[in-house]
Order: sequence, then structure tokens, then C-alpha cells
Amino acid sequence: MSKKDINDYAYYICRGGWPVAIGKERDVALAQARDYYEVVVSDDIFSLKDIPLKKDEQKARKLMRSYARNVSIAAADTTLLKDCSGNDETFDKDVFAKYLNSLRNLYVIEELPAWNPNLRSKTAIRTKETRHFTDPSIGAAALGVSPEGLFRDITAFGFLFESLVVHDLRVYADMIGGRVYKYRDSKKREADAVIQFNDGSWALIEVKLGGEDDIRKAADNLINIAKDIDYERTGKPAFLMVVTKNKVAYRMDNGVYVVPLCCLKN
Repeated sequence: MSKKDINDYAYYICRGGWPVAIGKERDVALAQARDYYEVVVSDDIFSLKDIPLKKDEQKARKLMRSYARNVSIAAADTTLLKDCSGNDETFDKDVFAKYLNSLRNLYVIEELPAWNPNLRSKTAIRTKETRHFTDPSIGAAALGVSPEGLFRDITAFGFLFESLVVHDLRVYADMIGGRVYKYRDSKKREADAVIQFNDGSWALIEVKLGGEDDIRKAADNLINIAKDIDYERTGKPAFLMVVTKNKVAYRMDNGVYVVPLCCLKN
């Protein structure tokens, strides 16, 4: 059982996992991510000697907002560049690449790499990385959204919730020597996260902010993906799991686990 609900997760998205924010009063805690974002776009991104950038806060803010709008999506560089540049001819692909590299070097963004398993079928695996901030609160700060504001755009809420789950999975997997990936294939099937454990075993995970119908569809999707993977080379999955904002953890009749985010560490 989890004592947390969707309102708590909205708060966690905007607060983030910053140690200085944990245990603080709400307003103080929420200010940490906003303050960090302001430092990044006003100073840090222009401070790297090996990636010289002319100081332009407007460009930095445009890129951060665009990245935040595409979080949890395998958006191409061209998509982000088009969104950022508009009528600004000085925001070309070379400048754009420098900004992205600066954000990577500052550990502001951390894309989720694609998982490339052996499949029984001839289905092609998509290898584009998925956009994520190192902490979902950076995306919320870039969008200027509060916990209450997330409820006015449930689609964006869902993508940021997925990013929060990926963040936590990375933390827990790293502690036991695992790595987290994304699965996507040419049949347009996706698993929001794949954990590859250090013994070679693996697990497929979907993230759902919706209700029981969405959870059931997500579970069926994981089962169909798992059936297409060559167990002779990869072994059977350690588990299939849907992570939710609900309060009860349980095992479905098809063997898929449904787990509230706050119960993952257990």
C-alpha cells in the first residue's frame, strides 16, 4: 500500500529529488529547482571553456522550454531546433549542438538510450534516444508550471510523470548495478523503461498516469513485446511491471505487476 496520490506526485515532479529540498517547507522546496534553472540559463550554460557560447539567455530559455515540451519523447534534434529557432537565423544547427552538449556536460539533461534485444521476428528496433532531464523538476521549472498547473495539461503531466519514474528507476537500478533503457520498435510498440541487470536478466516497464483500462492495455503491451524477444539469447524477463500513481500494488492475473511509484524501492 502507498499513502501517496496523484497530488503528491505532481508535487514531487516540481520539487524534484534535490537533497536540499527534501524535508523543507513546500515553498522553500519548490524554489530549489526554479533557482537552479535560473542559474543554468543565466550563467552555467555559458561558463564551459571547452564549449564557448556567446551569452544569450533568450536562446537558453527557448531550448530548455522546447526540451521540456519533448521530455519522455524520442524527439529529433531537427524538431527541437525548429521549435527553438523560429525567425532567429543565428540559432543554427551548430549553435544548437553546442547548447545541447553544454547541458549534457552540466548534467542537466540525460537522454535514455535505446535497448536493442535479440528478437524472434524481423521487426526493426528504433535506436533514437529519449529526451529526459536528470531531474524532472528542471523540466517543470523550464515550463514555469506549478504542481497545480500540471492538472491543466494532463498530457504534459503524463510525460513528466514518466520522467519522474525513469529518474527513480535509474537511482534504484544504479544501486544494484543495473542500467535503464527505452524500447521502441517499427511496429510502434514501446516499453517506457527496460532494466538490464548486471547478471544479464531484464525487465520491461510501462508508466501509466491513467486508470484501470490504461493499466490493462499497458500490461497487454508488455506481454506482446516480451513474446517477441528471443529468450534463448536473452533469457526470460525477470518481471513485467506497470508503474502507476495508484495506492495499491498487486499482481494481475496475467502475471504483470502493478506498482505505485512510491512502492518501487520495496
